[in-house]
Amino acid sequence: MLSHGTGKHLGISPLAVTRPTQTRDVEREFLVEELFFSTTNEKGIIVGCNEVFARLSGYDEADLIGSAHSVVRHPDMPAAVFRLFWERLEDGQPIAAYVKNQSADGSYYWVMAMASPINGGYLSVRLKPTSELFNQVKDLYGEVLQIEEQCASRGMSKSAAMDNSSMVLLQGLETLGFPDYEAFMRKALIEETHARHQQVRTDGSEAINWTQGSPTALAADDQATSGDPLAKLLREMSENNEQCDRSLDSILSAMAGVTAFQATFDETNAGLFEEADTIGVLAINAVLSADSAGQEVISQILSQTKHETQTALTELKSLIAGLAEQLSVFAFDVAIASLQNEITSAFIREIAESLEETHGDATDRRAEKIGLVCLMMRECEERLQKVSHQIDQSEQLFWKPSAETNRLWRGARTLDYIRLAGKKEACLLSSDHSFRTLFQTLQPRIEAILKGCQAIHQQVAGSVQSLSQMRETKVLLDANRSQRESIRSRLEQSSASSRDDLLSLSN
Repeated sequence: MLSHGTGKHLGISPLAVTRPTQTRDVEREFLVEELFFSTTNEKGIIVGCNEVFARLSGYDEADLIGSAHSVVRHPDMPAAVFRLFWERLEDGQPIAAYVKNQSADGSYYWVMAMASPINGGYLSVRLKPTSELFNQVKDLYGEVLQIEEQCASRGMSKSAAMDNSSMVLLQGLETLGFPDYEAFMRKALIEETHARHQQVRTDGSEAINWTQGSPTALAADDQATSGDPLAKLLREMSENNEQCDRSLDSILSAMAGVTAFQATFDETNAGLFEEADTIGVLAINAVLSADSAGQEVISQILSQTKHETQTALTELKSLIAGLAEQLSVFAFDVAIASLQNEITSAFIREIAESLEETHGDATDRRAEKIGLVCLMMRECEERLQKVSHQIDQSEQLFWKPSAETNRLWRGARTLDYIRLAGKKEACLLSSDHSFRTLFQTLQPRIEAILKGCQAIHQQVAGSVQSLSQMRETKVLLDANRSQRESIRSRLEQSSASSRDDLLSLSN
């Protein structure tokens, strides 16, 4: 269970009375490289956080601990968003949302917040939003907030006002192309995580330059930390996390390859279906105008192949829609794992830098922080295990789409043979013969079908190849996950021992 050693401030926020009465239209800047987090109990009381959160909030870390998380809530935030937030968390599911927060001096800062249930409460990791989707959502929030204010002015209850504003929020997201909030949040978190990775990646390297905070304490050589088992374990965990970061980044990159075709598939599919429909009409006319056995056979095969092509396209569209949904869930979980793993690394560095402090209060705080980082590590381990399982299952997701794509490709090849046979047949006819005229119209249609089917075939094949790359990365990820479980166990034991030793010295 989440707990705080001193037990202070549990209940009403001590900072509630110090909230600014006026907001300032001044943005509080933080770097794209920076991540911050907070953990709360089930009532939303802050249990732990890192230095970046304290800095941005404008409050001392000691005052934040035990305070309600709403202390950083900005009045510009629609209540409907928080309703969605808590409904999903209380259902045991992770959630992501754009959130505008307020600092102690009234300034503001925007974040993409990802929150998930952990043992006894919730863990929220925040990053700086930079994607194009962010700007669209800011405008939508303004509309939703206006509805809530109008409802309040008419004397409606908060619940009724949120019912109305929630409907406006979901309608706005539908206008942006999202059928529901869940589809939106997955897309938003994936895009924000990917955009952030692109910006903090070191030049010419496949690895990410994870440089949040000063790494001084962990950069020391083995000799410098040989006398401190706790420091060595923290460094070992940090190195393990960096390896996991690289693996997760590789998986995210591979996911981009897996899902690349989804953006154009529906358009390609619709175009192919229209072409096949046109071919069907022309094939009927070709049958009616045929005056030889050869022309009639070509026309009948053409009509039959058109029907098979449309059947394959219809089935493939349904399969791809289901596949896209499952891959979206997969990519969402990878993004969560990546953020949780990285923020754990940053927090470990923060703890490592305080190891030289040996007075009682510092010892208590450090022990609590190590307990918190171990809790975060457990959550990471569970998320990494889920990602590993999803990679195992992912290739199976492509079995039916791959089979249907092959069926579509075979139909396209049949159309190509018909094109060649029809062209040969037409050459024997006079220039004004109806079959020849019809087939001249058919030929570019058939070529368009062939080209589109080839594109889909190659895209699905490329996705399967990207999945194979993921499976190679999974081997490393599983090894790292197993190793970190051992490190965490030793870290918990070392932390308890170190705390007892330091307490005896301070007394």
